[in-house]
Amino acid sequence: LALNLQEAPLPMLESLVNATNIQHLRCQLSVTAYLQQMQSSILVEEGISGVGVLLLQNPQSRLQYLALDHIGLQDHHFIAIAQALPESHLQRLDVNGNDIQSGAILEFAKQLPNIQSLKSISFMENPWWRVPSSPLLAHDGEKCCAALVEGLMENVSVEEIPDLRDYSWAHPHLRLLMHFLDLNRAGRRILSSSAPIPAGLWPHVLERAGTKIMYASRFDFRTEQPRRAN
Repeated sequence: LALNLQEAPLPMLESLVNATNIQHLRCQLSVTAYLQQMQSSILVEEGISGVGVLLLQNPQSRLQYLALDHIGLQDHHFIAIAQALPESHLQRLDVNGNDIQSGAILEFAKQLPNIQSLKSISFMENPWWRVPSSPLLAHDGEKCCAALVEGLMENVSVEEIPDLRDYSWAHPHLRLLMHFLDLNRAGRRILSSSAPIPAGLWPHVLERAGTKIMYASRFDFRTEQPRRAN
């Protein structure tokens, strides 16, 4: 379900709280409305922050993909979402193009050890983020990256932060983020379990090994040569 916030009345958004069968939900603004900053604060506050969080908190909800990109979300919106993620079944979250600052990212990092279902989070297109090789990198950006690394050390579900790989060579914290994301993608969850791994499972694991290409070759700007896939 994709909703335009300019056309969706608030009662309709409120009714989504009980729409537990929805698996993919995207709320968006028209390009014209976004550029002119005509979004309704009531729709964002009550319709997005309220309804989105209640859906995440509902144990009956089947929501797996939630896109709230480019709609003017601020720190308190993302903090409420982050605090609801440990109880949700959400697998993909997109909050790019909003006004998310370092405080909300630090809260998300704090919640990472308790998040069990989320596999992909898109949030780099926000003010907290600066390219680490740039003089624009603020101390808060450095602090956020360090907090995310610490959170991912204890998280076994998150496998992807889109766009991160393009910058991962530029800073040690980003390389560590990629390291833990790669470990999760490789199956760190099963190794972290206290229960012994059934012997009959290993043939299936070994059969799958090497059959998926996870990294595409990209251009390495440091050496001006194509970078090999690992």
